[in-house]
Amino acid sequence: MVSFTKTLGFLLMAGLAMAQDTGDIVYPTEGTVWKVGQHVNVTFKETHPPVETVSIFFANDRSVTLGGGALSQTNVFPFDVPAGAVSPEGGTSLLLAVRRENLHLQNVDAVNVKVVA
Repeated sequence: MVSFTKTLGFLLMAGLAMAQDTGDIVYPTEGTVWKVGQHVNVTFKETHPPVETVSIFFANDRSVTLGGGALSQTNVFPFDVPAGAVSPEGGTSLLLAVRRENLHLQNVDAVNVKVVA
């Protein structure tokens, strides 16, 4: 039996994948192409409360946190594109940024990128 939390999470990610609103993510933009092993970054708008943090990962490989930390200290989070993020043929990979304020869920930003091997 699938838990309520997992079901809600999958529904949230599916809804985000269909939406074109990337939230506070400035880069990458929708449709950006990345290659496995490429050194890239996620850039956010610069206006965030001092207690807001972010965790970044791909929806199809949530076991790997790509980056994160306090948004008040930096708005750019670099990482190397992992092999587990390769997009399905003809599809994209959903990049998620989970933002928290005082440890409470604040928002989830998302953008579809194409990841190639």
